[in-house]
Amino acid sequence: AGFSIGAHSVDHPFLQEMNEGDQLNQIRSSIDFVRDTFNVPYKAFAAPFNDKYLKKSFIKMLLEKGYIDIFFGTQGLKDDEIHRSYQRIEMDGSIANIKIKKAFTSMISKSFVLRLIGENQVHR
Repeated sequence: AGFSIGAHSVDHPFLQEMNEGDQLNQIRSSIDFVRDTFNVPYKAFAAPFNDKYLKKSFIKMLLEKGYIDIFFGTQGLKDDEIHRSYQRIEMDGSIANIKIKKAFTSMISKSFVLRLIGENQVHR
């Protein structure tokens, strides 16, 4: 119906507070669960809470080694410098409503938003 499903961690921790081994375990275990349970042919992962302090080198390694096929961060509506890493609007916490209003009332043109939405679809 035009929707995709992806992993979001085992128990929604702040990944930034964990060592890279525990981060990798959270990501791989949740990816395996989604793939095994829903029989999806891809490995999509969205960072819980935010990805603000996750190391870029770690995200690149996840993609390069094939642990994930696509990554979703929370840096807002902007292009990401990492190939196959896309940013979304953070929806956790009390500031989420403010961020959403700011994103859609700023000087972003309608065509820019539609282009982002069209380019960031994982599967149609």
